[in-house]
Amino acid sequence: APVVDAGGVEIDPVAIAPTMSECESGGVRAGLGLEFATADNAASVRMILSLWDAAGYAPDRAMQTDLRSSERLRVASITIHDKTTIDGLVHVAMRSARSSTAATGALG
Repeated sequence: APVVDAGGVEIDPVAIAPTMSECESGGVRAGLGLEFATADNAASVRMILSLWDAAGYAPDRAMQTDLRSSERLRVASITIHDKTTIDGLVHVAMRSARSSTAATGALG
């Protein structure tokens, strides 16, 4: 089943690109925000979280949002908020660790 955006349009993973921002303390950080729906949002969220857990990210949960973070991996944090009952979408935000250059600050 396709992964679609708020308008029901299938999301092309190749077209998703992080945005780069400068950090106050120097360096750059990549960020990515994505809102999507699948055939089973709850199962998709469980699968995504299990993959991040297996990769070594520390789990947390606050205000109905699942959080994963790491001090040592390239992606510093991910938040997932399943708002299926509100808007039908899963909301994801990722942020890379701070890097001295844009090339190494990218997510992935």
